[in-house]
Amino acid sequence: MEYENNESKKVISLQSEAEVISYLKNNFSNDMFFGYGVIDEITKKLLNGIELSEQEQTIISSLLPFSFDSQTIQEKHLGPGECWNLSDEFRNGTIDLEIGTLTMDSGSSIVCCGKVLNLLIHKLQKGQSSEAGYADYDIGIFGRSGAKGSDGPNGAAGYEGQPGTDGKNWSPGIAGDDGGPGTNGGPGQAGQDGTSGNNGLGVLATTITIEDFTEPLTILAKPGDGGDGGKGGDGGNGGNGGRGGNGCDTGCEGSNGGDGGNGGNGGNGGNGGNGGKGGSGGVVNVIVAHGFKNMVNTVLNSPEGGKGGAKGIGGAVGNGGTKGIGGKHHSDGNSGSNGEKVGDNGTSGKDGQAGVCSKINISEVNF
Repeated sequence: MEYENNESKKVISLQSEAEVISYLKNNFSNDMFFGYGVIDEITKKLLNGIELSEQEQTIISSLLPFSFDSQTIQEKHLGPGECWNLSDEFRNGTIDLEIGTLTMDSGSSIVCCGKVLNLLIHKLQKGQSSEAGYADYDIGIFGRSGAKGSDGPNGAAGYEGQPGTDGKNWSPGIAGDDGGPGTNGGPGQAGQDGTSGNNGLGVLATTITIEDFTEPLTILAKPGDGGDGGKGGDGGNGGNGGRGGNGCDTGCEGSNGGDGGNGGNGGNGGNGGNGGKGGSGGVVNVIVAHGFKNMVNTVLNSPEGGKGGAKGIGGAVGNGGTKGIGGKHHSDGNSGSNGEKVGDNGTSGKDGQAGVCSKINISEVNF
């Protein structure tokens, strides 16, 4: 196959339902997974010759014409340990890529995550390298991992108690008013729950066609892991009690000091969010020339569920207010009590369930 330049791009435009069916049948198997929801169901029907409902016909009509970039590269060389991430390089949702000769040095790899991929390689060869590689696969197809849940906000601390008023002098020789009591501190507010992690997604529709290669090839498929749950917010600390007001001195008399206010209780910690489920399924369809099927090694990794979020910690009790000091010949007030109850800890979130492995179908054809 000859190319005028090393790299060229063209736009594939699907104008009608018939053109969509033709493209799908030429590039994808009938058990491909195109994502969740209506589009996946419509695609399955088109691939299997099932008549669309009126609503599905309307959806197809609204999507057409559908255009996407198709890229051709004459030669591509991946150095030792180099990872070519197609998902980062090709920003559109569909990747249609044709490579004339692909040379992969030791430990190099091709990765595609969360995108529909149609990859055609005319000749794949393993390069010689003195440097050690790191990848344990040649081509890795992944579903997107779920996003981590949000951490719950911490509870606000309880308000501080107000100090008592100091005793007042009225006239020499006459006892004044006692110092007033401090008010109690407010309870700390509860921390809010962390949110659950998002579920991982399955592998999207992928077809890899390799016409010629001379050494074993390893292809890995793995749906996305579930996202971790968010941490529960910590409970707020109880507010401190207010200081008791001081007594006063009036000549040879005085007044008593006020009692300190009690501290507030701590707020409860929030619950951790649950981990998201691992992604489920998706199919990678590999097409090779007759006699090459046994040279393709497949690896199917199970997607893990997300870890449950950590529990929020209960808030501490507030301290009792200090006693007011008595005036001449009179008593001090009593110190306030600390809050009665430390906040309860929240519960940890549950780990998400593991997902379901993808499938890799290998078929042989005559090129």
